[in-house]
Amino acid sequence: MWNESNIPYSKYLNQALANQKPANASNWTRLWALQKYGGIYLDTDIEMIRPLDDLMEYPAFVGFEVREFGWDGCVNNAVLRSEPDHWFVGTMRNQLEREFDGSEDAHFSSPHLTTAVLKKHGLSSYGKSNVKGVEVFPIEYFYPFGWHEPFRIKCISAQTKTIHWYGKSWCKTKKHNQIKSTAIELFNKAAWKIFKPWIVACNIVTGK
Repeated sequence: MWNESNIPYSKYLNQALANQKPANASNWTRLWALQKYGGIYLDTDIEMIRPLDDLMEYPAFVGFEVREFGWDGCVNNAVLRSEPDHWFVGTMRNQLEREFDGSEDAHFSSPHLTTAVLKKHGLSSYGKSNVKGVEVFPIEYFYPFGWHEPFRIKCISAQTKTIHWYGKSWCKTKKHNQIKSTAIELFNKAAWKIFKPWIVACNIVTGK
């Protein structure tokens, strides 16, 4: 686990913490950790639906969050894979430190920054793309419903790897918590209906 005691000094990180912007601190830390060690970063409100093993052939990947390519934050990095010292995370970290001071709204130094870097390096339209070794997946893979949309079970497809629940753990409004709880309840009920026959069949075969 990384915290202020075991990561290198960063003016941006210190300013983000001083401004009580934990999401911004995460924006910087994920880029530093992936640049140094490589791996997969997931926001804490990401739920895994299927393994990501078959995507590990890609040196780096992210996913579209919305189909509207003209939107400044159409590619999110709440699911982000990178090999160590990959140009993509290095470029994002450098640009973050150059253009922001830690007090900005978090979406500017996360999905907006991610989208800007990809567009600068050749991303030109919505859809599965490869930008200098960065695989960009359609919304079905990581963000089957948008932050501005209600969750519906039909949004889950055979390609879906994760669900982003847009947890906003710093948001304490009663309305938001009710929406989140209802969406998770709907998903769990639907998932049980889908997988119950398989679970029962496995129990019969194994005798458990």
